[in-house]
Amino acid sequence: MLFKENQTKIKMKQGKNDVRFNIFSGYFESVEQAALAIKQRQTNTATDSGIVMKTPYAARIGVYSSADALNARKQLLEQAGYAPYCIPVEHLKQTQLYVGAFYTFQDAENKCSELIDSGIQCEAVER
Repeated sequence: MLFKENQTKIKMKQGKNDVRFNIFSGYFESVEQAALAIKQRQTNTATDSGIVMKTPYAARIGVYSSADALNARKQLLEQAGYAPYCIPVEHLKQTQLYVGAFYTFQDAENKCSELIDSGIQCEAVER
């Protein structure tokens, strides 16, 4: 399957008092796969612009081989108001748990600082 459904909402600060939210949906092995998925899902509405943007950085919460441990951590993040998402590492039979998708490593580090201040360990990574 080309498109792997998984949505996360990211709060983006545009200026001193301007905040917007981006919705990131899916992950792809290439820009071409992402563009094809968008074309297949296009709804021709103003809110579905179908923009493919590379967001290689994220705040990784952990890597789990136990579904119970993964789900417990995911639930904790959701209760804290975050939108966690998972990316499986199939050849290792593990799942990585993330928060956020960022354009810069600094933005991922900033999210990690926020999470750590909330008592949630994480590390900024390039996915």
